[in-house]
Amino acid sequence: MSRRYPQAIAWLFVLSGFVCFCLLSAGIGWAAYWFVFESPVPLSANITVSRGSVRLQTPNDQIIVNNAHRIDMQTGITVDDESQSILTFVDTKSGDTVAALTLMAGSHITVRSAERPRFNVSRGGYTIALADYAGQLTVNSTPGTRAFQMSVGTQAGTAQLTAAGRYTLSTDH
Repeated sequence: MSRRYPQAIAWLFVLSGFVCFCLLSAGIGWAAYWFVFESPVPLSANITVSRGSVRLQTPNDQIIVNNAHRIDMQTGITVDDESQSILTFVDTKSGDTVAALTLMAGSHITVRSAERPRFNVSRGGYTIALADYAGQLTVNSTPGTRAFQMSVGTQAGTAQLTAAGRYTLSTDH
């Protein structure tokens, strides 16, 4: 075939090169858009024990804290019956507190994720996902001008907080 129709083989190479170029250009454009406008970075999560002690359950370890401590994602927090603590989520770029949760005595919650957009040009917002909640907590959210969404999962359902404000959540144990 190559001896009879050399132009056909040349056109096949040209067209396949053009298709590869188009796919590569579109893929690079999409990846650049995602990186600049949609890619997240984690918020900093810290717990401050106001009274008593708190048990932190990470995927690999369990520790008891009675002062300030950094919280990693996927960490379960259990406040004993005579304690109280404050869980804060801080924007790592600006240093502003996005939300502060006061966990009352006997409460339990798991921090699943806490993210913000990578760059300030993004219109995306702060996203905080909490699960396995039981007890009583007060949420004070102050996201500034950026959009905000916090989901708090319980056995009965999920509470969605989407605006700045002060909220009180309570469940039966």
